[in-house]
Amino acid sequence: MSKPVLEPVVQAFADATAQPPCLFQIDQAEGRKAVDDVQSGPIDKRPSKRPAKLFAGTANGCPQVPQLRTP
Repeated sequence: MSKPVLEPVVQAFADATAQPPCLFQIDQAEGRKAVDDVQSGPIDKRPSKRPAKLFAGTANGCPQVPQLRTP
């Protein structure tokens, strides 16, 4: 079986998280900090259009959700 080819950023993340301790091996406060650190970086977003049409809420009171489309 061949090794999957990952984008450089993804490969760097996989390499950095491949060594112990794993998330479930550390205490809750340390784990939360680790997750917050990973998710706090900048991200690239494609522009999107928000149409006026909304999906209807359901009978149990769920809110309406806008449908987003990328150009």
